[in-house]
Amino acid sequence: MTVPIDNTRRAILADVLPEYLAARAERLAAEKRERRAAELLRSWLRANGERELIDAETGLGVRLRERQGAPAYDAVAIRERDPALWQRLVDLGCVAVDHRAVRAQERAGQIGGLDPYRIPGSVTEALIVVEGQ
Repeated sequence: MTVPIDNTRRAILADVLPEYLAARAERLAAEKRERRAAELLRSWLRANGERELIDAETGLGVRLRERQGAPAYDAVAIRERDPALWQRLVDLGCVAVDHRAVRAQERAGQIGGLDPYRIPGSVTEALIVVEGQ
């Protein structure tokens, strides 16, 4: 919403917005440098067959650690092989419907009628910077 600019509004824009923009630019630049440096370190470790590189004198170094993602379950197989288990999972709220998959199947004409069951997602606010109009 565009409102007339009075001195209070002008002051908040003049005093705080430039600081916000500078901090955001610094964060983005730092994140980019961090990603580049991390990839260089990972690449070096992999290329040299190393899992870690640690300075014995300072203790400063890096280590590769595998992280396992959350497991996935074959919902179709569960439903086909153990209908009682499938129903129990549904009853307990363990089964969720993938919004992106639903939208893709709706666009493909494979399914429909889910709108009455759609629950709105949580609402967040994004701060959008407007630069000239």
